This record gives sequence, structure tokens and C-alpha cells, in this order.
Amino acid sequence: METTITVETTNTGRERDGKLDGQELRRLRGAALHAKRVYPGPVGDLLARELHAYADLGYRFLPNALMDRLATEILSRQSS
Repeated sequence: METTITVETTNTGRERDGKLDGQELRRLRGAALHAKRVYPGPVGDLLARELHAYADLGYRFLPNALMDRLATEILSRQSS
């Protein structure tokens, strides 16, 4: 049995050829740092780790993907 996975990429103008630009990489890494402040403990560590991994990958699979929405959500929260 063979499984084929197709990943679509789109160019929204914010990235070229699906690669994340420098501003977006900084935003994701900033969200990772902020996640540890907003969600102390294991939850913040997990969120930060996933955001860093996505930034390290440096490639956007779909616009408005989960990681982009997660970064937006975290950055909109105030640390306590």
C-alpha cells in the first residue's frame, strides 16, 4: 500500500516560494518567547517549542495555517 501526500503552497506576497521571510521568522520566535510568559509551565514550554520548530523549518505550507493563528493568538495576550 502506497500513500501519497500532497502539500499545497501559495504565495500570498508575504513569503516567496513558500519560505518564511525574516519578519515572519522574528514574529514566530517572539511569539515563542511570549508563550512562556503568558502560559508558564509545561504548556508554555510546549507552545514555545512548537513555534520555534516551525520557525526553524522556515517554510509555510498554507496561508493562515495553525501555527500562524497560534502566534497571533499568543501575541494578542497580555502577560500576567
